[in-house]
Amino acid sequence: MKKNDKSICLKTKAIPGATKEKVEIFGEYLKIKVNAAPEKGQANTAILRLLAVYLNLPASSIRITRGHSSTQKTINVSLTTHKLAELIQQGLLPLFT
Repeated sequence: MKKNDKSICLKTKAIPGATKEKVEIFGEYLKIKVNAAPEKGQANTAILRLLAVYLNLPASSIRITRGHSSTQKTINVSLTTHKLAELIQQGLLPLFT
């Protein structure tokens, strides 16, 4: 995870076609499991939706910046410093490395 002025970049590992949707911290990555198939952007849409729910942020603040057709993605999340501290304190994000 990298921090910019008003956003963070998360490294993620996407697992499309999973039986249960889930977000887990996996080392420096967030592992994101979604039911959607990796066809026509369905899995990417599901990943953004699930991550928005997981982080309790509006979907408009989350976007994929790298890896649209890969299981390894970089996702940019716009948020305030206060919200970032809150998410780390709750254990929802990996610590900065």
